[in-house]
Amino acid sequence: METLSQVFQVLNELESDGVLEDYAIAGAMAFLFYIEPVRTYDLDVFVFLPQQNSLIFSMDPLYSELRKRGYSFDAEHVTIHGTPVQFLPAYNALAEEAIRCALTKDYQGIPVSVVGPEHLVAIAYQTGGGHRISRAEDLLHSGIVDAAMLAAILNAHGLTHRQLGDV
Repeated sequence: METLSQVFQVLNELESDGVLEDYAIAGAMAFLFYIEPVRTYDLDVFVFLPQQNSLIFSMDPLYSELRKRGYSFDAEHVTIHGTPVQFLPAYNALAEEAIRCALTKDYQGIPVSVVGPEHLVAIAYQTGGGHRISRAEDLLHSGIVDAAMLAAILNAHGLTHRQLGDV
């Protein structure tokens, strides 16, 4: 049976093979490492790709490698071991920091890089949307978010406590 651990193993292989420089699980799936999971369609993966000698950034080296490994594509998703995976290049300074500061978690014996809870909250409030904010609030109420670290992240990225309500 295909499992999420197999997907995480593929991500680790892509990193060790140099196809990805670094990655971190983000989005709804990242929350499963910290609080009660919520239903989600796909696995979001923030990535740093190797340097390219082009003025235009391309996902083609990653996608070509995934095709070569036999994975299929559906719109913006790559289906890896039955799981739709969306690869998202770090799109701003907060996403870049979230990858650099990601935590290594264990999932069924497989190490996996996961965006930390403080960065998950900051990203949720930066990107907005009711479902993201609701999950961020659940994470805040769980007691695992370091308030001082979150405040530093918010300040560094121009987000305010006022946008968060009570932190």
